[in-house]
Amino acid sequence: MAPLLELIDWIDQNKLSQEKLDTLYQAAPQTECPKTCSDCCRLTEEEMQGDIAVMYPLYKAEYFKIVSYIHKCFPEETVKNLLTLRDERPQICPFLIVKNHACLIYPARPYLCRIYGILSADELEMAKSLYQKKLPESWLREFLRMDSCLICEKIRVNDSGKMNYIDQRARGEDARALWKLSCQVPPHPREIEVESLTEGTLLIWTWGGFNALYASEESWFRSHFQEYWKKTALGFAPQVRSEKSADCVDCEEG
Repeated sequence: MAPLLELIDWIDQNKLSQEKLDTLYQAAPQTECPKTCSDCCRLTEEEMQGDIAVMYPLYKAEYFKIVSYIHKCFPEETVKNLLTLRDERPQICPFLIVKNHACLIYPARPYLCRIYGILSADELEMAKSLYQKKLPESWLREFLRMDSCLICEKIRVNDSGKMNYIDQRARGEDARALWKLSCQVPPHPREIEVESLTEGTLLIWTWGGFNALYASEESWFRSHFQEYWKKTALGFAPQVRSEKSADCVDCEEG
């Protein structure tokens, strides 16, 4: 069976639920981008020299949601082209329709794309003051570091529920939810096969990285994945903050 059909068959067999993921997406304040802008979908030359990546972090549960979406909505050739992309850190998002600044997978776009531009620089400063004595320093530092990369004054934001959103972001509640949803996805046979190489289950990566793991031809996977993994900069199973401590959240938690 071809890798694409195998992957779709595996997704169908495991009945991966997307309802909880959609609920998390809908909880974030809604945004509206200018129709002539796609700045968040591409990296500048300066950003390419740093450690920023488009559509990253992409959680495992989100990857499978996107695969299901493109399989249902696009011709086989388009799906094949998207799933054979293995560039871990492209300069331009593979789902950007460059000529009209549109997103090919807008209804299924991942969480990071949905929250881009929600907080302004002033709101981040306010959050810094508000949580300085309420959260561990490392939590606050990571929140500010991450969200300072998501500032875009061109985006219009529905302010409804924004304070609740800021609280969830600062405490890492959204990241924990994405982590847990990804933990609930059964391990794919290839994950089990390379677990000793990756030192655990990969719950966060990029579109190209997950494609290399799940959608690559068997011959490529056998011959090249190990070397591909050695060069990875973005594929890992990160620690996620717990409300009770700074320890990582176990996948077995509720």
